[in-house]
Amino acid sequence: MKSIDNEQAAIPNTHTGEQPGEAHTNAQQDDDTKTKEQPLRPSSASLYELDSLHKKRAKKVRERKSRGDVPASFTYEHQDLFVEVPEALQFDEITDKVHILALIKYQKSKKRIVHFDLHKYMELTKITSRKTARRQLASSIHNLIGVKISRSNLNKLSKNQKNYEPFVHDSVLYINGAYDRGKGWLELNPAFAEGLDQKTRPMLVSPLQFQLKGTAYYVLNTLMYYKQVNFHNSAARQNRIRLGNLLDHCPNLPTWAEVKAVNRNYKTRIIKPLDNALNELTSEIEYSFIDADGNTQNSIYNLPLENFLDCMLVINKWKSLNQEQLNRIKKRKKSTKKSNKKTPSEK
Repeated sequence: MKSIDNEQAAIPNTHTGEQPGEAHTNAQQDDDTKTKEQPLRPSSASLYELDSLHKKRAKKVRERKSRGDVPASFTYEHQDLFVEVPEALQFDEITDKVHILALIKYQKSKKRIVHFDLHKYMELTKITSRKTARRQLASSIHNLIGVKISRSNLNKLSKNQKNYEPFVHDSVLYINGAYDRGKGWLELNPAFAEGLDQKTRPMLVSPLQFQLKGTAYYVLNTLMYYKQVNFHNSAARQNRIRLGNLLDHCPNLPTWAEVKAVNRNYKTRIIKPLDNALNELTSEIEYSFIDADGNTQNSIYNLPLENFLDCMLVINKWKSLNQEQLNRIKKRKKSTKKSNKKTPSEK
């Protein structure tokens, strides 16, 4: 069992190049939410899947008891990922928030030890209870240490896909960390940090995301990902998503099949929570729907249940997305073409 509150947050400076007096440098410099620039995180298909990891929906596939020097572990399957943890899985959107915050800090500092400050965490999440914020930050740091990720479909990935995939082999995310007296830290595994540097691309994060809970949190994360991963495709590809795909990334909700097997109360258990989540995002987006027949609908309740999952959510306007910053980070480098002229020796 890993200790949290009783651990001292004295941070080792090995492998990072930090000096003792620099212990909280990136903690003091990472507050991008007060500027027009939006924070950046490394992103890939597998990191996107990891964002919707949740103990409620992940399926346990293996439990290994401790044997000699080999500690016990639990392995879960989540979409195309295998997730191995030293204890029973305790991953949810709060843990994912701290994980994303760690990625933002690493993207900015490029130092494998990233730091957390309780007061700044409260400002970012708009949590007013110091006790609640402390519990969230300490528990999330605890939950992230030792998490190991691998791809279940690695043999199906193309060579090009593997170029943008940090988990081409088993990879532990964070190898150490602690929280004590309002200060926390996580140390990225060197292999994970190398994968972030070499096999991911930067992606904008909405500061609002850290204030959201449940379905609204997952919906905004999914919409931001779809917008940016399809940036070089058509506007329709960037700003439309099939509702079935959106719900696949809302692990706090039951699946359509689960509701069908119980009471078929789709409106109460799925549609209403999704509608409430979208209403929480009105400062970020204007939206409508397209039913399976191609007709525009302004209300989610006008969509037919028989093909609800095939209907589309359409983002008509992004209100706070920094388009200039997005254009800048997504700008493709011009390829330098080799001259086709023959040298004298080739004539």
